[in-house]
Order: sequence, then structure tokens, then C-alpha cells
Amino acid sequence: MKYLFTLFLLLAGQVVQAQASLLIGGIRAATAVGTLAARNSKAKAKMKANPSAATAGNFTAGVPASAFTYRGRPVSRQRTAAGTLQGKGAEEILALEATLEQSYQALLADSVQPFLPAPQREAIARAARQAAAARPSWNYSS
Repeated sequence: MKYLFTLFLLLAGQVVQAQASLLIGGIRAATAVGTLAARNSKAKAKMKANPSAATAGNFTAGVPASAFTYRGRPVSRQRTAAGTLQGKGAEEILALEATLEQSYQALLADSVQPFLPAPQREAIARAARQAAAARPSWNYSS
């Protein structure tokens, strides 16, 4: 009889653990859905407050930005002015800005030819890596 009772406790323990695992998984899924919904509602509210950001790209406050169209699509162009940049990594960021300006001028020169050949793309990536190593806190996404 004691073996039967021990077997029953072991089986019941596994069932309880499985149910607890499902419950915890459900709570995690509900939390993730809630977080995603909150993020989407914040983004929608931000777009309602500033509708120009939806058409011309996401601009960072305080950074001079201009919008232009390339092959019918709006593109945002943001550059940091040389006088506003100070501190560690300023030279590397300005080198990145110069490399990006060269690719922009190539884009304006001929919109039919590819304006970003492999060597230019590698130069931009190299400049971005050097700037990120020198100043990791800089916002490179804008």
C-alpha cells in the first residue's frame, strides 16, 4: 500500500509542476502582449503628435535634418554640425559624417548608377566602427 501511495504522490507532483509551468508561461505571454500593446500605443500617440515624422523619417531632436526623395521614396538626412560636436570621439564622428557626405554627393550626381559601391560601403562601416569604439554613447541610428 505504501508503494502505491508513493507512486500516486510522484505522479501528482509531476502534474502539479506541469500545471504551474503552463500558468507561468501564460503569465509571461500576457506580460509580453501587454508590453507590445503599450509600445504600439506610445508609437501611435507619438505619430499623432508629430505627423511630419511619419512622412520624413524619424528625426532626432536637436540634429539638423532634411528630407529628400530618392526613386519616389522619402529619405531623411541628418548631419551633425562640426561646431556642435565636442568631447571624446569628435574626430571619428566627423570622419564618419564626411564619408556619409561623400556617398550623398555620389547619390545626387547620378541616380541611375549605384551610389554605394563595395569600397565606399566598407569605408562607411570602418568609420562607423571607429566612431563607435571612440564614443559608444553617441546615437548612431539617427
